[in-house]
Amino acid sequence: MRFNTVLEAIAHFAKNTPEKTCLIDAESDKSFTYKEFWHHILVFAKRLKDAGVKKGENITVRVGGVLETNVAQFGIHLAGGVYCPVEKHMKEAKLLEMLEYFESKFLVSAEAMGTDVNWIDLLSVCEGGEIMTDDEIVFPNGEEMCAIVFTTGTTGKAKGVMISYRKSAYASQTRGTCFGYTDKDVHIWVNPLDSNAGILAACDMFVLGGTAVHYGSIVFADGYFDSMQKHGVTSVYLQSFSLLILLKALPEKFSEFKDQIRMMFLAGGAVSEAVKKQMVALLPKTRLFINYSSTESSAMAYYEFSRHKGKSNCAGKPYPATEILIVDDEGNPILDASKSNPGIIACESNGIMLGYWKDPELTSRTLRNGRIMMTDVGYFDEKGFLYILGRRDDVIVSGGRKIAPYEVEDVTMQMPGVLECACVPLENRSLGKVPKLYVLMRPGYEFSASEIIKYLSGKLESFKIPRIVEQVQDMPRIPGGSLKINRRALVENE
Repeated sequence: MRFNTVLEAIAHFAKNTPEKTCLIDAESDKSFTYKEFWHHILVFAKRLKDAGVKKGENITVRVGGVLETNVAQFGIHLAGGVYCPVEKHMKEAKLLEMLEYFESKFLVSAEAMGTDVNWIDLLSVCEGGEIMTDDEIVFPNGEEMCAIVFTTGTTGKAKGVMISYRKSAYASQTRGTCFGYTDKDVHIWVNPLDSNAGILAACDMFVLGGTAVHYGSIVFADGYFDSMQKHGVTSVYLQSFSLLILLKALPEKFSEFKDQIRMMFLAGGAVSEAVKKQMVALLPKTRLFINYSSTESSAMAYYEFSRHKGKSNCAGKPYPATEILIVDDEGNPILDASKSNPGIIACESNGIMLGYWKDPELTSRTLRNGRIMMTDVGYFDEKGFLYILGRRDDVIVSGGRKIAPYEVEDVTMQMPGVLECACVPLENRSLGKVPKLYVLMRPGYEFSASEIIKYLSGKLESFKIPRIVEQVQDMPRIPGGSLKINRRALVENE
């Protein structure tokens, strides 16, 4: 069954499978059935309407526990408001800035703030009260804005992405179709609840009547696997860096779930061939995917690497009803795009954003003719698989030849002992720029720049070999809670 909004899906399953477990907080070990979830949504929506919330009004939510946060989100939707989540530990001064930025008259937070904005205690959203009656329920139009979610680029500058109800439902229903989710699946995710991924991961289950499990921090690897066992998890969503943390802490633990996990999808950065091979070995019966998406474009392409092996830097094929083009700087299609002649990735689908909040100039640069212009550079091969060579600003032009950092990194990651690496441009008088490689070693392995260069020399063209290989004790991350490596910070340290 297809739904115009995720809210309609929740209402449907509250009526048809009321006692089915809908949402689990693995930290508190509390949960909601669909009936309980919908009841709390009706109560909170009524509370908001009675408090004077108007249609289209932005409501800021400082996220907290997954149960309360999700009730707040969908209660806001049902009341006609726009959900504006901010991170859980945001400082008061920054939060006051966000309230002004969103022009919010309401704040939902576990703590009151020194402001005249109407405050609603997040911890109270699941309390009892009068419910919204059937006559009062009006489901939103799919084209209307349901949320403003922040995304942070490599510059560290946050951008508020305006998301429609259609976009949210499209993303989850599309992934469900391609990954083979059913109402019997139990899906676990870790992402922060103020992120687009953190919001949509639960929705993937809500649109099918499945069960979503949220686990707080991937740092506690034992607890993560205990939750998978306790709740009978069949589906896993992880950011690529989160997977590395788990593989570093408990490398063989996934193998205990080889008969339990039906599918896993990874996102949030490139996944090396070495890690892909490791996961295929640990979970030989599991469908393993890489999901290519962004907050602006939602689900774009997916790659089942357990089935199509050996495709480095591959993002797979476009999702149904999604068109991906390779274009030039002006947005014109490049008909002969290839690895040696890549272009900018552009996407057109029902999952693209409405625009950037209060930034029409950036919106006009990013949204052209109904298409999202990505910052990624790539190409399609002859079989229709999309490959990503990196961001436009990341591609290194050395002596007129293009070097994709992902390619250098992927080969490096196949070397035993390398945990993470990042290839960045280094200024050079003769060639303009040359590649430099930062490497983070696994515990117990000794770093040797000469051995790494020797290893790469047997696998890459000479002009792609890094001129300098430097060891680091940690990789900088993009600000705002992202786990992606901050290449710009590495470049600026030169």
